[in-house]
Amino acid sequence: MSPALTGVLREAADWRSNKLTSSEYDETTWSARTCLTFVAQRISVAVQLSMAQEAAEALGLSVAADPSSCAVSERAPTQMGLWT
Repeated sequence: MSPALTGVLREAADWRSNKLTSSEYDETTWSARTCLTFVAQRISVAVQLSMAQEAAEALGLSVAADPSSCAVSERAPTQMGLWT
């Protein structure tokens, strides 16, 4: 991440005392128990899914996805239908 984005994320985490809301806590894994790590993990997953879709499209593969999974998901690309 760029230094500018990192700074903004740190400010936001500080504003929230680097704590998750109860719904975020329920949504995340053991590896992201602070606001900053949770947001970084969500950004990472979104980037990985986007890269997988770009690669699949470049290779001419089907990139159909479940329409009910419009939000960022932690499911693997195969579970989202990217490699089918």
